Amino acid sequence: MVVGRPLPDDNTSRAIMGRVTATGTFSWVRSYDQPNRDGFTRIARNPSPENAAYPYYVLGHQLQALPATDDVFLMTVDENGDINWKKIYLSTADDEFTNVLLATPNGDLILGGHRSGEGLILRADKTGALFNGATPPQPFTYIDVASAGGAGFYAVGYDFQQEKVHLVKFDVDLINQWEVTINSMTEARQVV
Repeated sequence: MVVGRPLPDDNTSRAIMGRVTATGTFSWVRSYDQPNRDGFTRIARNPSPENAAYPYYVLGHQLQALPATDDVFLMTVDENGDINWKKIYLSTADDEFTNVLLATPNGDLILGGHRSGEGLILRADKTGALFNGATPPQPFTYIDVASAGGAGFYAVGYDFQQEKVHLVKFDVDLINQWEVTINSMTEARQVV
Protein backbone atom coordinates (compact mmCIF):
# COMPACT_ATOMS: atom_id res chain seq x y z
CA MET A 1 0.00 0.00 0.00
CA VAL A 2 1.13 3.54 -0.70
CA VAL A 3 -0.09 6.85 0.74
CA GLY A 4 0.47 10.52 -0.10
CA ARG A 5 -1.11 13.67 -1.50
CA PRO A 6 -1.00 15.68 -4.72
CA LEU A 7 0.29 19.20 -5.36
CA PRO A 8 -0.55 22.01 -5.06
CA ASP A 9 -0.78 21.81 -1.29
CA ASP A 10 -3.91 23.92 -0.96
CA ASN A 11 -7.60 23.48 -0.07
CA THR A 12 -8.13 21.36 -3.20
CA SER A 13 -5.50 18.84 -2.06
CA ARG A 14 -6.91 15.41 -1.18
CA ALA A 15 -5.22 12.48 0.54
CA ILE A 16 -4.49 9.55 -1.78
CA MET A 17 -4.02 5.85 -1.04
CA GLY A 18 -3.44 2.90 -3.34
CA ARG A 19 -2.71 -0.80 -3.29
CA VAL A 20 -0.09 -2.26 -5.61
CA THR A 21 -0.03 -5.91 -6.69
CA ALA A 22 3.06 -8.14 -6.76
CA THR A 23 3.35 -7.41 -10.50
CA GLY A 24 3.48 -3.64 -9.99
CA THR A 25 -0.02 -2.68 -11.06
CA PHE A 26 -2.54 -0.85 -8.94
CA SER A 27 -5.49 -2.91 -7.65
CA TRP A 28 -7.08 0.39 -6.67
CA VAL A 29 -6.28 4.06 -6.03
CA ARG A 30 -8.59 6.22 -3.93
CA SER A 31 -8.83 9.87 -3.06
CA TYR A 32 -10.13 10.75 0.41
CA ASP A 33 -11.88 14.09 0.83
CA GLN A 34 -11.21 15.31 4.36
CA PRO A 35 -12.10 18.92 5.26
CA ASN A 36 -9.84 21.59 3.67
CA ARG A 37 -6.26 20.64 2.75
CA ASP A 38 -5.23 17.14 3.80
CA GLY A 39 -2.75 14.40 3.08
CA PHE A 40 -1.54 11.01 4.21
CA THR A 41 2.10 10.82 5.32
CA ARG A 42 2.71 7.32 6.71
CA ILE A 43 1.18 3.86 6.69
CA ALA A 44 2.10 0.85 8.84
CA ARG A 45 0.76 -2.67 9.02
CA ASN A 46 0.12 -3.35 12.69
CA PRO A 47 1.10 -6.89 13.78
CA SER A 48 -1.49 -6.74 16.57
CA PRO A 49 -4.25 -4.33 15.43
CA GLU A 50 -7.34 -3.43 17.40
CA ASN A 51 -9.45 -5.10 14.68
CA ALA A 52 -7.76 -7.80 12.55
CA ALA A 53 -9.93 -6.87 9.55
CA TYR A 54 -8.34 -3.37 9.57
CA PRO A 55 -4.59 -3.98 10.01
CA TYR A 56 -3.30 -0.80 8.36
CA TYR A 57 -2.77 2.36 10.41
CA VAL A 58 -2.53 5.59 8.40
CA LEU A 59 -1.14 8.86 9.73
CA GLY A 60 -1.96 12.18 8.10
CA HIS A 61 -2.81 15.83 8.54
CA GLN A 62 -5.75 18.07 7.78
CA LEU A 63 -6.03 21.82 7.91
CA GLN A 64 -8.52 23.43 10.27
CA ALA A 65 -10.45 26.26 8.66
CA LEU A 66 -10.07 28.55 11.69
CA PRO A 67 -7.45 28.85 13.01
CA ALA A 68 -5.44 27.81 9.96
CA THR A 69 -3.37 25.12 11.67
CA ASP A 70 -2.77 21.47 10.89
CA ASP A 71 -4.31 18.73 13.00
CA VAL A 72 -2.93 15.21 12.91
CA PHE A 73 -5.20 12.23 12.35
CA LEU A 74 -4.78 8.49 12.65
CA MET A 75 -7.09 5.99 11.02
CA THR A 76 -7.31 2.28 10.38
CA VAL A 77 -8.12 0.80 6.99
CA ASP A 78 -8.57 -2.65 5.49
CA GLU A 79 -7.00 -4.19 2.36
CA ASN A 80 -9.46 -2.19 0.18
CA GLY A 81 -8.77 1.16 1.86
CA ASP A 82 -12.12 1.20 3.66
CA ILE A 83 -11.91 3.18 6.90
CA ASN A 84 -12.78 1.53 10.22
CA TRP A 85 -12.17 4.55 12.47
CA LYS A 86 -10.45 7.92 12.39
CA LYS A 87 -9.06 9.75 15.41
CA ILE A 88 -8.23 13.47 15.11
CA TYR A 89 -5.71 14.97 17.52
CA LEU A 90 -7.12 18.51 17.81
CA SER A 91 -5.06 21.40 19.12
CA THR A 92 -4.58 25.11 18.58
CA ALA A 93 -0.92 24.52 17.67
CA ASP A 94 0.35 23.70 14.20
CA ASP A 95 0.66 19.92 14.57
CA GLU A 96 3.04 18.19 12.24
CA PHE A 97 3.88 15.04 14.15
CA THR A 98 3.22 13.03 11.01
CA ASN A 99 6.83 12.13 10.08
CA VAL A 100 6.97 8.97 12.18
CA LEU A 101 4.64 5.97 12.43
CA LEU A 102 5.89 2.67 13.83
CA ALA A 103 3.70 -0.24 14.94
CA THR A 104 5.25 -2.25 17.77
CA PRO A 105 4.83 -6.02 18.24
CA ASN A 106 2.14 -5.52 20.92
CA GLY A 107 0.15 -3.15 18.68
CA ASP A 108 1.24 0.12 20.28
CA LEU A 109 2.22 2.95 17.95
CA ILE A 110 5.06 5.47 17.93
CA LEU A 111 4.21 8.81 16.26
CA GLY A 112 6.60 11.71 15.84
CA GLY A 113 7.54 14.97 14.19
CA HIS A 114 6.92 18.38 15.71
CA ARG A 115 4.25 20.75 17.03
CA SER A 116 4.86 24.40 16.13
CA GLY A 117 8.60 23.66 15.82
CA GLU A 118 8.86 21.73 19.09
CA GLY A 119 9.98 18.12 18.66
CA LEU A 120 7.38 15.59 19.69
CA ILE A 121 7.49 11.81 19.90
CA LEU A 122 4.40 10.04 21.22
CA ARG A 123 3.27 6.55 22.13
CA ALA A 124 -0.32 5.45 21.54
CA ASP A 125 -2.15 2.21 22.09
CA LYS A 126 -3.79 0.33 19.22
CA THR A 127 -6.96 2.43 19.62
CA GLY A 128 -4.98 5.61 18.96
CA ALA A 129 -5.18 6.81 22.59
CA LEU A 130 -1.98 8.68 23.44
CA PHE A 131 -0.43 7.62 26.74
CA ASN A 132 3.18 8.80 26.72
CA GLY A 133 5.43 11.32 25.01
CA ALA A 134 8.73 13.16 24.99
CA THR A 135 10.02 16.44 23.63
CA PRO A 136 13.58 17.80 23.44
CA PRO A 137 14.45 21.22 24.91
CA GLN A 138 15.37 22.82 21.56
CA PRO A 139 13.34 23.53 18.37
CA PHE A 140 13.39 20.12 16.74
CA THR A 141 11.59 17.64 14.52
CA TYR A 142 11.72 13.85 14.52
CA ILE A 143 12.25 12.34 11.06
CA ASP A 144 12.18 8.58 11.61
CA VAL A 145 12.14 5.93 14.32
CA ALA A 146 13.15 2.27 14.44
CA SER A 147 12.68 -0.47 16.99
CA ALA A 148 15.65 -1.41 19.17
CA GLY A 149 14.10 -4.83 19.79
CA GLY A 150 12.59 -5.03 23.24
CA ALA A 151 15.03 -2.35 24.44
CA GLY A 152 13.16 0.69 23.13
CA PHE A 153 13.55 2.83 20.03
CA TYR A 154 16.09 4.78 17.99
CA ALA A 155 14.96 8.12 16.63
CA VAL A 156 16.66 10.46 14.21
CA GLY A 157 15.78 14.13 14.12
CA TYR A 158 16.85 17.61 13.19
CA ASP A 159 17.71 20.54 15.47
CA PHE A 160 16.38 23.71 13.80
CA GLN A 161 18.73 26.06 15.75
CA GLN A 162 22.02 24.19 15.36
CA GLU A 163 21.08 22.77 11.95
CA LYS A 164 22.38 19.38 13.07
CA VAL A 165 21.09 15.84 12.99
CA HIS A 166 20.62 13.99 16.29
CA LEU A 167 20.34 10.26 16.94
CA VAL A 168 18.42 9.48 20.12
CA LYS A 169 17.93 6.18 21.97
CA PHE A 170 14.68 5.93 23.95
CA ASP A 171 13.62 3.14 26.28
CA VAL A 172 10.14 1.58 25.88
CA ASP A 173 8.63 4.41 27.99
CA LEU A 174 10.20 7.08 25.72
CA ILE A 175 12.76 8.09 28.34
CA ASN A 176 15.90 9.41 26.65
CA GLN A 177 18.77 6.96 27.27
CA TRP A 178 21.36 8.80 25.21
CA GLU A 179 21.65 11.29 22.37
CA VAL A 180 24.44 12.07 19.91
CA THR A 181 24.81 14.92 17.45
CA ILE A 182 26.07 14.05 13.99
CA ASN A 183 28.05 17.22 13.26
CA SER A 184 28.85 16.51 9.62
CA MET A 185 25.22 15.68 8.70
CA THR A 186 22.60 18.37 8.08
CA GLU A 187 19.84 16.10 6.82
CA ALA A 188 18.69 12.59 7.74
CA ARG A 189 15.80 10.56 6.38
CA GLN A 190 15.87 7.16 8.06
CA VAL A 191 17.20 5.11 10.94
CA VAL A 192 17.23 1.30 11.15
